[in-house]
Amino acid sequence: MPIQMPSKPPKKQSDWSRRSKQASFWVFVILVPVAIIELSGKTADQASTISYSQYDAELQKGNIDHVLVQSGRSIDGEFKNKVNVDHRLITKFSTRLPMENSTEDLNRLRAAGVQIEAEEARPSVAAIVFSFLPYLLM
Repeated sequence: MPIQMPSKPPKKQSDWSRRSKQASFWVFVILVPVAIIELSGKTADQASTISYSQYDAELQKGNIDHVLVQSGRSIDGEFKNKVNVDHRLITKFSTRLPMENSTEDLNRLRAAGVQIEAEEARPSVAAIVFSFLPYLLM
């Protein structure tokens, strides 16, 4: 008669293994909605990037209605009349200034009667999540 070996009790998952699976689940649960929100935020009415030269030409024509200057370095704005850019008619634009906090550009905007707003640059949702990601993983 063969000798039967005692059966081994089932292995318990280590505490670390269980916690890492749980952490992976929560990271996944948080990152998937953030990615969906980031990607769906790109609408057709989003500002098109134009060159500073084109921005300057439209400013001289008096075709700029209002602008938002971010961190003194970039401008988001809206044209009074649609402009043809890359075979598309656009009303919203975005451009980078050649110099940060240029008083000359500010004076030109005032002289053209453009409404001016200013704000500090704000980080995107993805940048915020990725900055906290190492802490979440720990």
